[in-house]
Amino acid sequence: MTQKRRSEKYCIKNIKGKNYLYSWSYRPQYLRTKRKNQRFRWVYIGNYNSKTVQQMLKRLPLEMQESLRLSYEDKVRKFELKQDMMKSLELQEPYKSEIERISKINNRDNYLKEISQYERYLREVITQQLFEQQSTLKTTKIQG
Repeated sequence: MTQKRRSEKYCIKNIKGKNYLYSWSYRPQYLRTKRKNQRFRWVYIGNYNSKTVQQMLKRLPLEMQESLRLSYEDKVRKFELKQDMMKSLELQEPYKSEIERISKINNRDNYLKEISQYERYLREVITQQLFEQQSTLKTTKIQG
């Protein structure tokens, strides 16, 4: 029996504020089917802070460990920044009145649907603001 070579590519994904470690590998086009037309094969390893993942990380080369640690810290920092921006936006007027309107909804299903749509909208606004900030920083660096 031949054992498949394990992927040496790892990625940290932030899903709803929790960080998970995945390994991935490229799937060549001749192996893709119409039913499963994915360019990459993702394999879930576990929660980044779990004991099993930490033990697995210790077996990796030092530069890989360092890059994953930096990636984790960057994702946590970005998530916290977005959460802070979301809280500050919720205190401003057009967003504050919308939250009050949503909080008055009595039907739980409708409430959850509205609040998830509103959070998605706020995340889009925050992403747009961060993109604009980055683009202005790039233009000032080029001009300066």
